[in-house]
Amino acid sequence: MNLITDSNVERNLQKLLNRHPNLRSFYETVKNAKESIALAHLSSLFPAMDFTVKPTVIIKGVTDADLLVYDCACGFVLVIQHKWLIAPETVSESSSNDEQLSEGVRQALEAMDVFRKDHALLRRVLELKDDQPIDRVEAVVICRGAEQTGFLGKPAVPVVLERAFEELWGQSSLSLAKLWEKLSSRPDHARAAGRYGDTAAPLTVGGLKFSFPALSLEVRP
Repeated sequence: MNLITDSNVERNLQKLLNRHPNLRSFYETVKNAKESIALAHLSSLFPAMDFTVKPTVIIKGVTDADLLVYDCACGFVLVIQHKWLIAPETVSESSSNDEQLSEGVRQALEAMDVFRKDHALLRRVLELKDDQPIDRVEAVVICRGAEQTGFLGKPAVPVVLERAFEELWGQSSLSLAKLWEKLSSRPDHARAAGRYGDTAAPLTVGGLKFSFPALSLEVRP
């Protein structure tokens, strides 16, 4: 087994923490520290004067929400579940990433359903005043560190890379409602798809030449 690679320090550390008998006890400590760093970064995207942000909200007997964001201007609440992934190099690693993202989708749905049904609980968690409305509750899964592997099918809530989430947020004029529209339509996916064009790839098998449809990257200004 090729445990160590020379190109990905984070992945090497993660593998060592998972497998080295003298380092396994530190795995949860490092994992929690990374999660705290990611949630602090996400929280910093939402100005305190316009948003209420609550990290690591425990819903007893159900699940937890990594981050709750409340838009004071319109009463929109976004439940964020965060997963820090490692770029897969094996089938088992790819499967593990899919499992983490599936877990994130499940957690997001469970938290969203609870808060949609129990606005009183949501108000207490967010420490809202009586005159602050709750208009809508939605959820998203954000992954950091690796692209999702694509075997999830169509998830029940959006699953988006952290860097894509930040880009879409930057286009949303500090509005969670506008951000949700972009998360639902995923214009970043549309732009990425627009960079590819159909082409034919030649393949010779048993002395016979075949032409297969393929995708080629077209770099556009």
